[in-house]
Amino acid sequence: MTQEIKRKSGIFHWIFALLLTFSCTQVFAQVPAVGDYRTAATGNWNTLATWQVRTGLNTWTAASVLPTATNNVYIQVGHLITVNAAEAYCNDLHIYNNANALTLSSTFSVNISGKIRAFTQTIALAEINLASDGFYVGSGTNNGSIASGLAAMIVTNSTGVIRFVGGTRNITNTGEWGSNGNSHNTEFALNAGATGTLIEGYKGKRIKIVSGIVSVTNNLIAVSNTATDSSFIIKSGARFITAATVKYAIAANSSSKCNMIVIEAGGALEFTGVTPNLSVAKFINQGTIVYSCPTAQSLVAFTAQGGDVTAPLISDSLNRYTNLRIINGNTKTAVSDITVSGTFFDSTATTLNMSAFMFGGNPTSITNNGTIITLNQTATPIPSGRTWGGTINYNNPLGKQRIVLGSYGNLFLGSTSGADTLSAGTINVADTFRVSKTAGNIIVRHITA
Repeated sequence: MTQEIKRKSGIFHWIFALLLTFSCTQVFAQVPAVGDYRTAATGNWNTLATWQVRTGLNTWTAASVLPTATNNVYIQVGHLITVNAAEAYCNDLHIYNNANALTLSSTFSVNISGKIRAFTQTIALAEINLASDGFYVGSGTNNGSIASGLAAMIVTNSTGVIRFVGGTRNITNTGEWGSNGNSHNTEFALNAGATGTLIEGYKGKRIKIVSGIVSVTNNLIAVSNTATDSSFIIKSGARFITAATVKYAIAANSSSKCNMIVIEAGGALEFTGVTPNLSVAKFINQGTIVYSCPTAQSLVAFTAQGGDVTAPLISDSLNRYTNLRIINGNTKTAVSDITVSGTFFDSTATTLNMSAFMFGGNPTSITNNGTIITLNQTATPIPSGRTWGGTINYNNPLGKQRIVLGSYGNLFLGSTSGADTLSAGTINVADTFRVSKTAGNIIVRHITA
């Protein structure tokens, strides 16, 4: 009878602490399950004495084996864990928001099959943790202490990484992570075709997407600018999708540019936000950039931040494309001249508005199913001598545009005044040739049918 009263009393105090926590702040709680691991003390990841495993309600026992890819792991308050002798594995990784909670001190990595999450604990709940399941609280919201106030919990001293592996899932959730504080090496090595979604932002010293698809909502991916080897790399076969708009898609932080972004041949960077921005010192693009916002969208721009007013290196310009894809309908608007050296593709019902900027380069292939609008008055507003399967609309209201040689699906001349000049040579129009001029002339010289 006495034991039953004590047991009920313990439950009452646990519930009281829980209600008190809810009354003070919005929480994102995680209750352990059978098979979960938690740290018992400061130590090495590969040492059994570092771990306890949950075997039942309020029952934690000394671990007899190390955590595997199916086990959730909690690094508790005050414990500092080091990975220095073997690869480490877990499903979800929960880390108390404390500096140096996890150190990668060698070439070995932590392989995460689930999500990553920061948590905090009140004193009362921390005391409960000593003798029971505990209550692992994330006390932040999008504007709260977790998402906006991460400590430098993970430290990289060598080449080891935090590596996300496996299938489709959320890798960060609302209020559980953020794009500040941490500066460690990260690798996304998901299954081919799998998508890992970052609901919150993320920060790393070096971030590499090796395989699969990584998708981030309207949040910053922060890459350190304090080391010459810090970088954001998209490897061949991998894809990074960002919905960031107004905010920076990739930068060092809100006031400075990151060191380097690399898209390797076969890699892809896709923008789904309305006004994508990058803040970077060096941009190397050998892969594919995709614009797929279903509403009107601007092409990517360099954004100066604070004292960082220099644009990326000219040889690595943001607007020098290898492969460029314009898809998903509506109008995509250029913010500067662009060049394309590889493949160009635009989908049906999609418009690329070049405005007064030049579409330059010598693409290896062109698949134009949509519309390209140009107001550019140079000798070659678009590449000459090519086949344009969709519609090209020379639409400068003042005219004075050069209509380049080539084969057009539809050719529209829309100026209201001034003279447009058709280049000497052969111009073929497969479907519609439309002139909407209300004044001015079309000058034709040496045209053969």
